[in-house]
Amino acid sequence: MTGIDNLVARMDLDQKIGQIHGVVPMDLVDQAKLSGPPAPTPELPTGFLYEIERLPLVRPHGVGHLSLGWQLSQDLEQLTRDIARFQEIARDLNPFGIGVLVHAEGVNGLVHPQGHQFPTAWGQAASWDPAISGMVGDTAGRQARSAGIHLLFSPVLDLARDLRWGRVHETYGEDPELVARMGIGFMRGVQGDDGESGILATGKHFLGYGTSLGALNQAATHLGRRELTDVHAEPFRRAIAEVGLSVVMNSYNEIDGIPAVANGWLLNDLLRGQLGFTGLVVSDYDSMAMLYNTYRTAPTPAHAAAQALGAGVDVELPSAPTSSGLRTVIEDGTLAEEVLDRAVTRVLEVKARLGLVPDVGPARPRTVPKAPEPAEARDRARVVATAGSTLLANDGILPLRPGGARIAVVGPAATEIRIHFGSYSSVADAEFPPAIYRIAASQAQGSPEVFPDLFQTKLPGIEPVFEEGARGCIPRPSRCSTPSAPSTPACATAPWAASPPAAPPSTPPSSMWTW
Repeated sequence: MTGIDNLVARMDLDQKIGQIHGVVPMDLVDQAKLSGPPAPTPELPTGFLYEIERLPLVRPHGVGHLSLGWQLSQDLEQLTRDIARFQEIARDLNPFGIGVLVHAEGVNGLVHPQGHQFPTAWGQAASWDPAISGMVGDTAGRQARSAGIHLLFSPVLDLARDLRWGRVHETYGEDPELVARMGIGFMRGVQGDDGESGILATGKHFLGYGTSLGALNQAATHLGRRELTDVHAEPFRRAIAEVGLSVVMNSYNEIDGIPAVANGWLLNDLLRGQLGFTGLVVSDYDSMAMLYNTYRTAPTPAHAAAQALGAGVDVELPSAPTSSGLRTVIEDGTLAEEVLDRAVTRVLEVKARLGLVPDVGPARPRTVPKAPEPAEARDRARVVATAGSTLLANDGILPLRPGGARIAVVGPAATEIRIHFGSYSSVADAEFPPAIYRIAASQAQGSPEVFPDLFQTKLPGIEPVFEEGARGCIPRPSRCSTPSAPSTPACATAPWAASPPAAPPSTPPSSMWTW
């Protein structure tokens, strides 16, 4: 019996269940204080009304994961302190002092108002150079790890072949070879060449998510098993074989009528059997609950959790709407406790690798990396942006002579900052506090737990608020006649956020490859 097996054997049922689900900052909000008269107005630029000390009330048997953890504070230094305090409380709750896996997004830089930002994955892929995505991964990984984050839910290894799909910009494109190389480059940047950087990357979404019917998000995928295996699974296969991919996130779609989150052939036969994956499978946010409230394959939320775990999912994220009821379906025999034990074992194996399981894990102490300096990140962002710039045509106007011409930028996006940033960016994250405040305070309809610009109808009158947040994140956003907002301490590093280097690189790094 291994050290981890021994720990699992000594846990009671509730403690084991706690290790396979998460908690989100909104779980730590006292709703009575928020909605009671008079409702307070939070200091939104610094964060929301989260109370970390409420964790024992919310998860009395412990918790395995902190989802959306970067939202605890919009100031990185305060975020680092908040995560450390969260870990202290969680270790007291969890059996044997086991720590919590803290998650974040980072496909084009750490998602945080002070996160260093880069062009989207789509733009990175235009460089045809894995060193470019590696540069992004290294920067995002170091900044995230310095704040106490252990897991990035990036890169996206989906193939995007229909431009109508709303998440195209998160991908590296349509070709499995390009997606594999760019994704592997990103993972090496995050995890280090030896995989021991103290932070892990996640391959998502398994599988065929970007090839949905009508390019609709979360719709069915009409692909046969041969194409799924030979084409869409290829980037995952390569990542498993070449960089030891150890965390995979399932997709929202259904394949041949079976939701991916409950598809045993997909998650066991293909992923673990044919592709040789031995790591942790985490659910995309609320995809397990969709078995009950969307797909209707489960009569209760607890049965939805049983279906997902039985098919090969190990962790419910972001919170615990279905897995919190696992005791009932284990006690009535619907789900064998051995299936839960298997999932807990996989969670602890990843945690031990990251030093979160006392007396089980790395033999040498792991130092926390220093976050990249803003000047370094800014120079890197310029390198990435330059490498991904593509000239489609030139009728003789280019190159422009310095001082010899003026360029007019016109149109509805000419003076707007928000439109130039995707959902997984510092600007999008700055929208969270005002959006979820309006929803939680019943000032608008929606869910306070998902990206307000990604999965929900626009909140009435929110556009000016979002634009103000964008201008607060990006100092000196434009040189047009629109008055720019004053710079704030909470601002992301964008390529144009300060005076450019004297001589920005004219070519990307030397590892350029072509076909």
